[in-house]
Amino acid sequence: MLIDEVIKGLEKFQDYQKHMNTENVFFPTDAFIQTDEFYEGKCKRYLYYKKKNYIPDKFDYSTLLKFEVGKNQEQSIIRALQKQNMWIDNNIKIYFNYKNIFVSGEVDAIIQSDLGKQILEIKTGEGYYFTQQIIYGYKQDPGLYRDYLVDQYAAAPKIEHILQTALYLHYFKNITPKLYNDIPITSAQILYYDNANGLFKNYILMLKNENNYNYIKLFTQENDQLLVVPIKNITVESILDGYVDVYNSIKNNVIPDKSYKIFYNDVDLDLYYAEKKLTKKQYNLMKEDNMERMDFHCRYCVYKTQCIKDSWFTYLRVSNSQINLFWRRMIYLFLLFIKIYILITLISILLSYFSLFNLPKFYNKPTFYENYKESLIEDNIPLTFKTKYLVFFGMFMLYNLAWFMMIPASITIIRNYVSSK
Repeated sequence: MLIDEVIKGLEKFQDYQKHMNTENVFFPTDAFIQTDEFYEGKCKRYLYYKKKNYIPDKFDYSTLLKFEVGKNQEQSIIRALQKQNMWIDNNIKIYFNYKNIFVSGEVDAIIQSDLGKQILEIKTGEGYYFTQQIIYGYKQDPGLYRDYLVDQYAAAPKIEHILQTALYLHYFKNITPKLYNDIPITSAQILYYDNANGLFKNYILMLKNENNYNYIKLFTQENDQLLVVPIKNITVESILDGYVDVYNSIKNNVIPDKSYKIFYNDVDLDLYYAEKKLTKKQYNLMKEDNMERMDFHCRYCVYKTQCIKDSWFTYLRVSNSQINLFWRRMIYLFLLFIKIYILITLISILLSYFSLFNLPKFYNKPTFYENYKESLIEDNIPLTFKTKYLVFFGMFMLYNLAWFMMIPASITIIRNYVSSK
């Protein structure tokens, strides 16, 4: 069938990337940043699965096709720069080492602009949030906050594009001058094209060395003036150290913690909505279980099934696509019941023992107590070993019955209390 053959052909596009999937070699497109305040970029566990060649849920040919369209648009923009005599080179491979890992990537182009020789990264996209966050910025309080920005109203590049471009600039500013005596390139540009509106927007990225750390600085250009786009402190070294952490997990066969939440409970939903990490529409859909209660990185991750399996208890409360809402709740209540029952069993055993062996003393009936110790229930009535423990079991069951009568009331009280909070 034609469609099947097309998909199989598209799968072969990734053969080169699979060939380059060496455990200690990372791509700038896999970059992430983790600070005390926020986490942004690729998930560590995703990178672990990818490097370990775990089988993905499905072949993501939709993203691949978008990538191919973007490459064609990129080539058109490069040809336009060639006509303006700004082009120097394009599709430049980079490769460098840092501690026990290597970074491999490809820069879109190097150009000559009014700011001198620069790296150029070309990105395309569309949609409401792309246009607002990257092209225009916000005049009113935005519906979603971006953790890496100081000013939430500002237009700014996507964090993954900032991290990627910073690694490229680090290579041409700090590494090639030492290796090849090249003149350092001190700035980079990220050029965006909005497919839906036909709009361009460019940003300028520089690195500022402070105490041997390269801090990322971001600007936009208006009327030949550079205007600062305030972002939080991010260093190239912190990006590279993140790769090192992932590689150490890979080398030691330790699955990293999830970088994003794969399940949002009601408390999470309320918190993230208040912090503007969810839109009102997302909040309402998740509240009504009409959308999977998870971070969007997890929702579209090709390793979601494997990640859920490695977080199996969470899975029992997570995925509408895997287990419907009714059964998720039933399984959750069953696990709650098992926990309560184990606790009740232990308490009942202790109380049964206390009742049969100690309680008679407190009721001032030494005859019964002494007789019981001697395996007699009344004078001259022998109590065998088996019968004695049947009495114990009977007491145990009575206590269990009393506890079970209390369980529905207890669960109702607990649920009402949690709901009120």
